[in-house]
Amino acid sequence: MGRARASGSIKWNAVAQAASSVLWIVNQLVIIGSVFEAMRSGDWELVGFVALIYVTASVAGSVFSHWILLRIEKDSMRVGYYEDGNGTS
Repeated sequence: MGRARASGSIKWNAVAQAASSVLWIVNQLVIIGSVFEAMRSGDWELVGFVALIYVTASVAGSVFSHWILLRIEKDSMRVGYYEDGNGTS
């Protein structure tokens, strides 16, 4: 989300925010359900497993999205882009 916010594209920021919000909701449903089940059953190994999967997936998703963005950001979409009002950056 931070990288999209730092880009020069409002459209890209909106798309990234929508995707981030949807993934957060899905993530919360899965994680909270798993943790409640583990607490109900007393299976603390499941809690550890869920935490491991969450951290691994978060890091992998962040690195993968960064890798993709490095390849598709051009011109006004690149991070740090600023137009001075005269059509130049």
